[in-house]
Amino acid sequence: MKNHEPPQEGFGESSAILRRDPLDLNPLSHRYPELSNARFYIWNSGVVICLTVFLAFIANAPSTYVISLGLFIFCSLQGFFYWVGLIMSLQRPSPTVIEADDDALLSMTLLFPVHDEANMMPQLAGVISTLDYPSSKCDIIILIEQNDLATRAAFHQLDWPNHVRLGIVPEGLPRTKPRACNYGLALATSSIIGIFDAEDRPHPKLLREVSARFSAGPTELACLQAPLAITHYNASPLAYLFAIEYAMQFTFLLPAWLACRAPTPLSGAGNFFRTDVLRKIGAWDPFNVTEDADLGIRLPRFGYRIEILKSPVYETAPSKFRDWFFQRTRWSTGHLQTLLVHLRNPVRFLRQVGALSMLLFFASFIARIFTPLAHIGLLIVFATDIGRLVPYLASTWLGWLSFFIYSGRIFCFLRLNALPDKPKLKRPLIFLILYHALQLPPLLLALYQTLTRNIRWYKTPHQPII
Repeated sequence: MKNHEPPQEGFGESSAILRRDPLDLNPLSHRYPELSNARFYIWNSGVVICLTVFLAFIANAPSTYVISLGLFIFCSLQGFFYWVGLIMSLQRPSPTVIEADDDALLSMTLLFPVHDEANMMPQLAGVISTLDYPSSKCDIIILIEQNDLATRAAFHQLDWPNHVRLGIVPEGLPRTKPRACNYGLALATSSIIGIFDAEDRPHPKLLREVSARFSAGPTELACLQAPLAITHYNASPLAYLFAIEYAMQFTFLLPAWLACRAPTPLSGAGNFFRTDVLRKIGAWDPFNVTEDADLGIRLPRFGYRIEILKSPVYETAPSKFRDWFFQRTRWSTGHLQTLLVHLRNPVRFLRQVGALSMLLFFASFIARIFTPLAHIGLLIVFATDIGRLVPYLASTWLGWLSFFIYSGRIFCFLRLNALPDKPKLKRPLIFLILYHALQLPPLLLALYQTLTRNIRWYKTPHQPII
């Protein structure tokens, strides 16, 4: 869509947002209520209940596991994106980081929403000092909840540069990261706004690349996503597998999604937006616990583009199972919320993004539901009757399709070993199957939370590494 205004059939824009109240921390539900998870439609409840019943049926019908395996992988068309990403990684040269001169740099506001992060304040101050960007054009806001006294005390114990300021997020519900970001957006005066988490360590040249790319890009370019890279992943086997997963997503999946012009779920950090566009589309949804994924779908619905950056943002992986479990629960819950919100009016969605993009949206988001089941299906076959798997893959069209889709993921795993600065596949592939199978319990909890309207934000604890 070339016109970057709400489509003619409209989202039911309300006049409430036009007052530009700086303390309106949920502008999306006021301006475009259909696109907000603040309301839960009865139709959405029916979809989740049908999905839960289907999962229960499959769990109690083990005789159908071979056919179910093919159906799950067929539904998990994410494997198609793996093949696209693999071909792109083999053909495209490594992109060159583009930088801008000081005089041409855009003004930029960086938001660091933190909660219970007193221990991370010294590292955060050190990270800010490494950013290669003129302080006169960089406004940094550390967003801390009003009741988070420990983090505020830790903030005040440090000597911050003049372009760093504290934003106290007023009390209110739901107490989520996107609500804090909306408060930061109300304070922002720059043309570009970026988001980081407390543990993030951006490449020093990242902001210069962001400015250059926005300056050279077309007007419909509204978002730039930095690839996230996991460091210190030898802390535990779980952290190692998490690092492999991130490397797969940002090396193969994300470039493939963008190349196919698919609605693209963003990461929660390292993304940058044109400030005016972000305000125009309703900002972040405080009632969606993966507000990043929601924005990645909403931007294309308004006719805007997303591109990927070269300079990375470094993060650490959760090394404890409990932290990983609840982080994954939050992700699964948010992806379900995003899927249901954008399917409230499928005809309008189709008109806005087109048939191909809508199909790719299904492929990427439904895969997040069915992929753990596909891995469990594989484990059942390996453990009970692997002899039936080979004839199934070799003699049926569903088997051929399953093999094609699933093998793309395997070849991408192998491709990582040939790329520099990527986690190497040092363990058998069965560990990766087990890792993805572990995602089923968080998915089941996410289904329950989606039905019960639990908007709880599961905070992942962080530890400083520098």
